[in-house]
Amino acid sequence: MLLKDYLANWRTEVLGHQVQGDRIVWSECRVLSLRGPNKGAPIAKPTRVDYASDARQLEKSDDAQFPLSDPQILRKIRKLLSPWLQMPTHYNGLKNTLNRVFLHAVQEGLIDRNPMIDIRKAAEEKRQVLIPDEAYRKITGHLCVHRHNKRDMDGTWRAKICDLIYMMSQQPIDVFNLKEAQGELYRKPVDRGDYFAYGVIRFARHKTKIGIELEMNEDLADLWMWFVEFKRKEAIISEYLLVYPRYFDMRSRAQQVKHRTIQAAWRDACKKAGYGGMYHLRDLRKKGLTEEFLTQGENDKGGHDTEAMRNHYRLIKPPKRARTTIKFDREQNTK
Repeated sequence: MLLKDYLANWRTEVLGHQVQGDRIVWSECRVLSLRGPNKGAPIAKPTRVDYASDARQLEKSDDAQFPLSDPQILRKIRKLLSPWLQMPTHYNGLKNTLNRVFLHAVQEGLIDRNPMIDIRKAAEEKRQVLIPDEAYRKITGHLCVHRHNKRDMDGTWRAKICDLIYMMSQQPIDVFNLKEAQGELYRKPVDRGDYFAYGVIRFARHKTKIGIELEMNEDLADLWMWFVEFKRKEAIISEYLLVYPRYFDMRSRAQQVKHRTIQAAWRDACKKAGYGGMYHLRDLRKKGLTEEFLTQGENDKGGHDTEAMRNHYRLIKPPKRARTTIKFDREQNTK
């Protein structure tokens, strides 16, 4: 069997993804998580979508027309992946998808060994970018004016979404999936001793499934209420916190805001503000977690399992503070 054909078979029969005309039909998924708290359970829907997209992209390549048992399979796989070498993140994603495909081929007894073990990951540049406050104000200022269908509309909701990502300091996917019921605003601020809590947001990180109860300060509570009132003013009934306003077309209005929409809007606003592609929407998480570390010190706001990942999102570290308690007895020292 050719890899091209096996990819299509794996995608439709194992992953449960089929394209019927303009529609995508999902069926039972037999691809299981290999690690983490969900080990042994079917992979999450976003992961299925990524795998399906990767598989379809690889299926279309002429370089995928070689047998699974090809004696020069390593060379053929490297050639297949070579067009994406300059895009290391996507290259590694395709490599990961191929790993799952060949792993299934081994389990089915079609090949003896998974060749992806010998294919190295592409080196990804570590992104160390901290968005300055002035740049953030300029970019979100441009977001407040939304040019839509040749009209200038109030795009404040777009800037507020960026504020929410920044203040929660989470990955965008976790913010866009928030439901209104996940936030609780307290009638009276709760005195925690060294701070006041005005509410709490309860959610689980998409990546690690780690549950987080993020207490709100007054600013974040006000921002949460802004989105609740925005939905009421727009007469929108939706379980999701972030929804498109009613000036959108019938297909999109009142629906859950998509990550790609705000990501594209951010890129456009960044260029208009004169920063080109210098800052990314995902940099807001690092900005938030860095500033939290500077103001409150060690904390678990990022929901990370390891110290290495905590440090990855903290681009500035405050100096260690110490004090002197030694008393110098000059009189005794001169004897």
